[in-house]
Amino acid sequence: MPAQKLTTFPMIFIISGGTGASAGQLVRTVLAQFPDVKIPMESFPQIRHSGQLGEIVARASEVDGVIVHTLVDVALRRALIALASKHQVVEINLMGSLLDQLAQRLDQRPLGQPGLY
Repeated sequence: MPAQKLTTFPMIFIISGGTGASAGQLVRTVLAQFPDVKIPMESFPQIRHSGQLGEIVARASEVDGVIVHTLVDVALRRALIALASKHQVVEINLMGSLLDQLAQRLDQRPLGQPGLY
């Protein structure tokens, strides 16, 4: 039986205005498609203001990490995207596109309140 190849990858940072459960579940679902890869994850729940983002983005930058986020607050989401871009950190926005499309099609603004689900 051949030895199983284990690959490591820089950390995934999960940022959420709520508990981070949705993003965590989605990331774990995606990672199940790569059973030989072990990727460390760290969650940062209850992110409510941009002052909380700097240290997380800096840490992600130091380890060439990836940020996955589910921020529903538009200003906070934009701040994170700008900060990640400035520090050349890959960020994956799991909520923004869907929220924007639904807002446009429904002709309504989303509440932008984390933790409602």
